[in-house]
Amino acid sequence: MQQVLGIFLVVGILLAGYQLFSPGELSYPEPKEEETKQEDPPSQYSSIFASFTAWLDGLEKESGVQAIPESLSEEELKELFQQGLDSYNSAKYEDCISQYDRYIAINSKNTSAFYNRGLAKYSLKRYAEAETDFDYAYSLDSNNLDALSYRGLSKISLERSEEGIKDLDLAIDSGLNKSYVFAERAIQLSASGKTREGVRDAEKAVELAPKYARAIFSQGYAYYSAKKYRESIGAYTRVLAILPDDSISYFNRGLGYAILKQKANACLDYKKAWDLGYDPAEKEYKDLCK
Repeated sequence: MQQVLGIFLVVGILLAGYQLFSPGELSYPEPKEEETKQEDPPSQYSSIFASFTAWLDGLEKESGVQAIPESLSEEELKELFQQGLDSYNSAKYEDCISQYDRYIAINSKNTSAFYNRGLAKYSLKRYAEAETDFDYAYSLDSNNLDALSYRGLSKISLERSEEGIKDLDLAIDSGLNKSYVFAERAIQLSASGKTREGVRDAEKAVELAPKYARAIFSQGYAYYSAKKYRESIGAYTRVLAILPDDSISYFNRGLGYAILKQKANACLDYKKAWDLGYDPAEKEYKDLCK
């Protein structure tokens, strides 16, 4: 009997365990550089001391009242945007969110700021908040198809898969041609039984980014779902050449070996997955190998 594969989304997505694909490691999508023209800053350019800013932040949280936005020059505003970008790329997601909170309080019309803050929230598994940011980023600029796709991934993480897939479909149909979105849709399609479409998307993901581990993972998942077990094993072997400590790929490859009755190989993979902390592998190992 075919067993269910472990799904590792980012995004979440995996869905989203970040043992394998933390957003900080993803090649696609990257947080966006500042694209939207800044609004003219207020005429007052007085400096705001850090202690006073902290006091205002605390007052706002306690009272629930929006504090008066900082008064920053255009150059200071650009620097704040870049600080948020740097924090995200350093996996300092809380700092990133705080910096974009400040930025958005002054300039609430920048689609990239909402998108980047959404990525940070998504990375922290705050999917409902992330969905709101991605939705607003997309409403500001309908060409921001990464925001649309990540709105879909947020919905999937919130167990609204049908809605999420519609967003992925719309992003792709609107011209988004990036590996990550095909990889994530491939997994969702395969999980829903649309195996031919899943394989097609996974192969497209790998074509676009041959060394992108998530794309290759989606190929392994899609092949297994389509009962192409040897091809699935080959894909997971390629993932493990890039990410040698990925427990999910060991487990899923073990499932393929077990289907093909290669018990020794299956036991080795289940044991490795178990040793790396993937608890479901313990049962498979004990059932097959003891």
